[in-house]
Amino acid sequence: MEYQKPPLTYEAQLDLLISRGLQVADRFIALGYLKNISYYRLSAYYLPFKQSEEFKPNTCFEDIMDVYTFDRKLRLLVMDAIEPIEIALRSQVIYHLSHTYGAFGYLNAKNFSHRFKHHEWLAHLDQLIADATETFILHYKNKYTSSTHMPLWMALEVVSFGGLSRLFRGLIGADQQIISKQYDLQDTVLSSWLHMLVYVRNLCAHHARLWNRTLTFKPKLPEKSAAWKGVSNTRIYSVLAMMQYLLQQINPQSTWRQRLMSLLNDYPQISVSIMGFPDSWQERSIWV
Repeated sequence: MEYQKPPLTYEAQLDLLISRGLQVADRFIALGYLKNISYYRLSAYYLPFKQSEEFKPNTCFEDIMDVYTFDRKLRLLVMDAIEPIEIALRSQVIYHLSHTYGAFGYLNAKNFSHRFKHHEWLAHLDQLIADATETFILHYKNKYTSSTHMPLWMALEVVSFGGLSRLFRGLIGADQQIISKQYDLQDTVLSSWLHMLVYVRNLCAHHARLWNRTLTFKPKLPEKSAAWKGVSNTRIYSVLAMMQYLLQQINPQSTWRQRLMSLLNDYPQISVSIMGFPDSWQERSIWV
C-alpha cells in the first residue's frame, strides 16, 4: 500500500480535528499551537481522548494541550534530576579507577573486562580529546607537550553520559561492585539504571513523549526491596523512582521529590496509573 495522503494547511488540520468531534473554544489559539508544535507531534497526545478516529464526547483542545504541557514539564524535571546523577557517577568512577589503577591505568586493557572493546573505546576517547576546545584540555596540551594522553580525571570529562555508561559496563566486576556499593545497589542493577537513564535522557533531548510511553529498555529493579514490589519496568514511574533513589543517596537535601509531587498535583486530571505509578506509591520508602 502506498502512502498518498496530501499535506494539509493549518486551517484544514484544525477543521479535520473538529470534524472528528474535538471541541475548539478559540480557533486562533488552536491554530497557533498547530503552527508552532505541529499536528503530527500533537497527534500522540490525541490517542487517550479518541475512540477509533473520533474524539470522545466533550473532549476539548485545551484537554490535549494540558497533557502536552504536563509532559513537557515532566521532561524538564527528569533532565534536572539526571544532571546531578551523571556528575556524581562520573566522579565515583574517576575516583575509584584513579586510586585503583593510577592516573593512566585506563590505557591498559587488562584493567577492564575481557568483553569490553577497550581499543575502540580508547580510540573514541582520543578523538573526543583531539576535537575538544575546552580550556583545561588546551592548557594541558600546551603545558605537557611530551604527554600523549591525559590523566583519567581530565579525560573522562569529555565523555558523554552514554560513554560513561558503556565504560561502567566494561569494568571488571569487582570495580563495578565497589562503585555500586556507594549507592547500596547491586552492580547489575546500577549498570542497567545507567543504561536506562541514558535512554530517557536521549528521549528528553529530542523532546519525545514520556508521560504514557512504553519503555523499550527494561532496567533491573531491586528484587528484595518492598519499595519496588509490583513496579513495572516499562513505564516512566520506574525511572522517576530510580532517580529519586539516587538523588537521595547523592544529596539527601534534594527537593526534587517535592517538585515532582507539585507537578502531579498541578495536573490532577492526568492519570498516574498510565505512567505506572502503583497504589499508595507516596507511602513507599523511596518517597518518604
